[in-house]
Amino acid sequence: ERLEPWGTKYVMLTDGRWLCLECLESDSIMNTYECVPLHYEIREFFQGLNMKVEKEFPLLLVEKEALAKAEKEEKIVISILT
Repeated sequence: ERLEPWGTKYVMLTDGRWLCLECLESDSIMNTYECVPLHYEIREFFQGLNMKVEKEFPLLLVEKEALAKAEKEEKIVISILT
């Protein structure tokens, strides 16, 4: 749960999440495809620090519930293996 400032207007997204109007009008990243340019900017940033990321990996944006479920399942698998 998060704190929300007084007087801020929000809109409900199609997936049930709420987004403030300021974020909606900004360059908010709303899906995986919109995240790709940011991903490349981050890679270029690290390359500029002589820390080039050689490995390619998938990039997926997921909802909070899906991430929590995956973390829980991973902990179960790790506890079984150790």
